[in-house]
Amino acid sequence: MGLLLQRFLESDQRPAWNAFCCWWRGVLRYGRANGSNLHCRDDIMDKSKIPTGQRAALGLLADDHRAVKKLFKQFQDAKDDADKQSIAAETCRQLTVHAQIEEEIFYPALRGVSDKMDDMLDEAKVEHGVAKDLIAEIESGEPEMLEARYTVLSEYVGHHVEEEENELFPAVIQAKVDLADVAQQLEARKTELLGEHA
Repeated sequence: MGLLLQRFLESDQRPAWNAFCCWWRGVLRYGRANGSNLHCRDDIMDKSKIPTGQRAALGLLADDHRAVKKLFKQFQDAKDDADKQSIAAETCRQLTVHAQIEEEIFYPALRGVSDKMDDMLDEAKVEHGVAKDLIAEIESGEPEMLEARYTVLSEYVGHHVEEEENELFPAVIQAKVDLADVAQQLEARKTELLGEHA
């Protein structure tokens, strides 16, 4: 982390630095609230335990999370700069589509269920904004900053996914929000957007 921090301090990468600070504050908050040693959990949501009325929607979003997590791992393992650039581009594409379907369909379907859920949705929207800034910087094509920006993005998204799957999704399940129609809308919109971003 020291080298990454040094790179940010030596350059004027304010949005990425702000994203890192925001992510780190979240890790500290999450760690204190859950008695952890600041290690991000690597839980995989068991879709078979999600109630039927919510399984398709939450399962689709969780599958997106897993797909991006695999890309993060591929980037780490890649040795070739061209491969890293290709993986980063695909990651940005998938994250952009995922954020858009959440913001257009999933989050609005949850608005008003409870004040606590509305607070979580507000935080998620802010986190999406920071992720979009990082994605824009990665897509700007500065190869010397790709590794640093992608690392911050992967850590930031990892934290966001953890909050969604460990806090928001269980709150949705507990509130018994019927997401059957939402699932169909998410699937259709995702297919449409992936076609546009191909």
